[in-house]
Amino acid sequence: MSAFYNNGIAYTKVVAVTPNDSTELDFNAFIVTVAGTVSVQTGSMASNVDVTCLAGVIYPIGGKAIIVHTDSTATGILALT
Repeated sequence: MSAFYNNGIAYTKVVAVTPNDSTELDFNAFIVTVAGTVSVQTGSMASNVDVTCLAGVIYPIGGKAIIVHTDSTATGILALT
């Protein structure tokens, strides 16, 4: 399988994400196949943040244990590790 690359970082595992308000996921970045917003929250954040995403762009996450909320409008969310 080919890896996704972003600034020299190789992500070799891809997992489809179903938005969920309570399930913590463990990944280093995400990508979407259809543009929109992705609402994320780390364990250290008091509330979620909406990230406006373009399709095909890798969005690195500084921390792990990310929650992807159901109010996300982007689709085809893929978690990269």
